[in-house]
Amino acid sequence: TAPGLQALLEDARSLAPATPGLPVHEQSVRLGHIELLFEKGVLFPLRTAEGTTAGLYFSGEGRYEYRSEDPEDRVVIAGNVARETRAPLCYNFAVRDRFKRAVVVFAAPVFESLWGAAGEREAGAGSRNSAGAGTAPTEEQKSDFGRIWKRIGQFYLAYDHLRARARLNGGARQYVYIELEGGRETAGYTYDRMDDFEERLSLYRKIQGIDVRISRLLSTQPIDGGRSAHPPALRLRDIRIDVETEDNRTATIRSDLTLEAIIPGVRVAHLDLLNNRDPDHFDWSSEKNRLTLRGVTDGTGRALPFSHRYNEVLVELPAPLERGATQQLRFDTSGEVLTDRRGRHDENYFELLFDPWYPRTPQVGSAGFTSRLKVRTRAPFRPIASGRLLSEHEERGIFEVETESPASVQGPVVLAGKYRTSEAAAGAVAIRSDAYAEELQETQEKIPKLAGRFLEFYESLLGPYPFGKLDIVEIPESLMELGDPFHCVGVAWGQLGVAPAGLVLMSSDAYNPYQLRARLEAYRGFMNTHGDPRSSTGGGRRDWSVSRGVNARLAHEIAHQWFPHQAWPATRRDAWLAESLAEYLSGLAMSAMQTDPRDVEGFAQQFAGWQFEARGCANVGSLETAMMLTGESAGRDSACLVYDRGPLVLHMLRTL
Repeated sequence: TAPGLQALLEDARSLAPATPGLPVHEQSVRLGHIELLFEKGVLFPLRTAEGTTAGLYFSGEGRYEYRSEDPEDRVVIAGNVARETRAPLCYNFAVRDRFKRAVVVFAAPVFESLWGAAGEREAGAGSRNSAGAGTAPTEEQKSDFGRIWKRIGQFYLAYDHLRARARLNGGARQYVYIELEGGRETAGYTYDRMDDFEERLSLYRKIQGIDVRISRLLSTQPIDGGRSAHPPALRLRDIRIDVETEDNRTATIRSDLTLEAIIPGVRVAHLDLLNNRDPDHFDWSSEKNRLTLRGVTDGTGRALPFSHRYNEVLVELPAPLERGATQQLRFDTSGEVLTDRRGRHDENYFELLFDPWYPRTPQVGSAGFTSRLKVRTRAPFRPIASGRLLSEHEERGIFEVETESPASVQGPVVLAGKYRTSEAAAGAVAIRSDAYAEELQETQEKIPKLAGRFLEFYESLLGPYPFGKLDIVEIPESLMELGDPFHCVGVAWGQLGVAPAGLVLMSSDAYNPYQLRARLEAYRGFMNTHGDPRSSTGGGRRDWSVSRGVNARLAHEIAHQWFPHQAWPATRRDAWLAESLAEYLSGLAMSAMQTDPRDVEGFAQQFAGWQFEARGCANVGSLETAMMLTGESAGRDSACLVYDRGPLVLHMLRTL
């Protein structure tokens, strides 16, 4: 009988260098697009308590070569390397360096020519080596391994979870991480044939005093067609979430999921679920603002084994699922997770936005899933939830709202705060502005009417709006704290705009012209100091974009209700489509507004702005590489590609 989840995890967590070590001389191995040459040194298999080899530690002299073959990656790899290091590592689309120490961790056996005979898997047989007598690790080697292993832990390498998934779910799934130290730069190589189906080469940056290591991506190449060619093990079909709080600080969250097996023989479910919302640390094991998973049960109420670490959860299913079979799971969680975006408890509001505050599959897509959400809060906090409104009422100081989404692609979100509401209608769609009492009444009343006109325009182009209601919600954080400073948009994959289904989030400056003016002046000062050196004002495109004001920002975010919420980009390289389409559509919507041209920037002005600003990223890469750029200028260059070149390309296609 194969071991269960808990047994596999406990065994994996006992990983340590085995003795004696294995002498190696002029031996090379290859994986994906990386080749390692171990010139001279000693290799220590990393073994578990049960004798399973799950990794390697090398000390000696060696060198590596990583070669880029993907056409899009070749566009950016040399520039990425040049921005991240002054060391001459890249030549002719290849990165080369030496190393003195290497740590290799794998989910399934690999590089067996180094540590054991072909076909050897278990029981520590790799310790027998015909190359000669082994050696015990020196104190220096022990210290070096401990230091590197601790550092790898700051990279959230879920080696125990990955190994259990590869073993229990079967198939040719593999995950290999290699860290190479002692050359001109410390490099990390990832071969992910588990989730993203891509290989990555990175350098690292450690910020003093912060318990996380920043990955500086140099290259990414798809494996066997990439993620779009390889379905995940499970797909989310339906989710029902019940959120309740007595103090607007601590929540109990019950999540009922229906999952469908996409591949045969699935024994373990892998889902994202945060461990905490600690505002001061990145460590998943922190106890501050912790979300505790109290139990997982199946559709019959039977308790199931699980592991909740690394902001994810593994659940051992009652029986292997065949392709197309479904499984019901209930998750009971609780904790002080009702915070603002920065993890702080706020006396005016809280949000449950893009963090995995409920269990969800790591991969989302336009196939979509149905969802229902019920939220209960204590007055004076009134809840606002994504999706179509089913019911809303207050009784004895308790607010309750219930919504549903017929075909979500991103997932439900919740906000609650001391809101007052102004409402308008656009056909059958109820449009509400939810803002704080101190904001200007005139501004709040204008926003629903303006949003209604944008909505009607988009429906005439794109088809019916599917959610029945649209809430434009004030949030106190500045745009810069949320992501992109001028569009209220984070271009990171998975956060394609601060516009969840049925919601548009606008920072407080959008509701108060005095705050907007102050924010603009502060941002101009920041960009004049730290902005684009190619611009005469320092700020360039971002300074111009902030000055466009609330209308264009609102038009952009409403366009996200179609892109990506009804058409999700297939891969990371297609992510530009959601933002560029929203930006282009906002230009068309602004042009269609029949108001005083002194108050509205029309399409001609925006088109001219796109043309002018797109010159700044003429040579940084293609639209497909916008999410592949790295370095200090990556944010600026990505924004230029997505928000300037992208709309121009779409306009070209539309007018052909």
